[in-house]
Amino acid sequence: MAQFSTDFSDSGYSDGNPPPDWSETWDSGYFTWTIEAASGEPVSGSSFGDMVLKGDASVIGVAHALTWDDVGTPADVDLKGRVMPTYAGQRVTGLVARASTDSNGKQGYFLALDVYGNILSLRKIEDGLLYVLEDFDLDTEDVVPRKKIEEDFWYWLRLYVSGTTLRAKVWRDGEDEPASWMIDTTDSAHASGAVGVYASYDSYFDWFGVGTAGSAIPAIPSTEAAGRITQEVVEVLREGSPELRLTQLAVEVLRTSGGTSQPKVVIIG
Repeated sequence: MAQFSTDFSDSGYSDGNPPPDWSETWDSGYFTWTIEAASGEPVSGSSFGDMVLKGDASVIGVAHALTWDDVGTPADVDLKGRVMPTYAGQRVTGLVARASTDSNGKQGYFLALDVYGNILSLRKIEDGLLYVLEDFDLDTEDVVPRKKIEEDFWYWLRLYVSGTTLRAKVWRDGEDEPASWMIDTTDSAHASGAVGVYASYDSYFDWFGVGTAGSAIPAIPSTEAAGRITQEVVEVLREGSPELRLTQLAVEVLRTSGGTSQPKVVIIG
């Protein structure tokens, strides 16, 4: 039983370089994984740390996985990641479990957030071949308050794998984690393997945590405690003028001596 977490700002991680303690377990070429300073769009002001992990593709639609060496190759895991898809044309971003590559090809399970199809998709790769285990249609299932998945926003993904049981869910950053699993299925193709992040096109990853062999996922850091707030599109109707909408807001999170934060809203347009 063990716990691991990172906001990709750890000592030894540097801007413009891949994280040294992660490996490209699924590598198909035409893809780079690098640590980037969280200072440019679309991640500026919304990340937990000073750095983010970026997956950058030159060929779309191919499965790539970067896995965390320190975690090893556990059988049973509970994963959570804060991810941002930046392109709506492919299943672009997600988490992987029990991942490996052998003489027969890529192996493992991955959870993908499909922006174009607006679905959460749990899949497996076996001997290099892709199989759909279960899809959750976010257009028709009334679970996530904002059901439309959009690029350039942060989302939380959770993937639970224990024995032959696989479960998954997604929610938008700033919302409560859904009480129920959106995907709940079984499969016995893979018994153990590496864990990490997945992408088939450009994506950002801001936080990743894992509990192994029944351990809980480490606590998620607070964006408020860090003096930041997640990016959000907010639509406000001004009282007495229902046709007038404020389309831009600036939200500054102010820390207090008591350790809590109160948002100060500044209308800028």
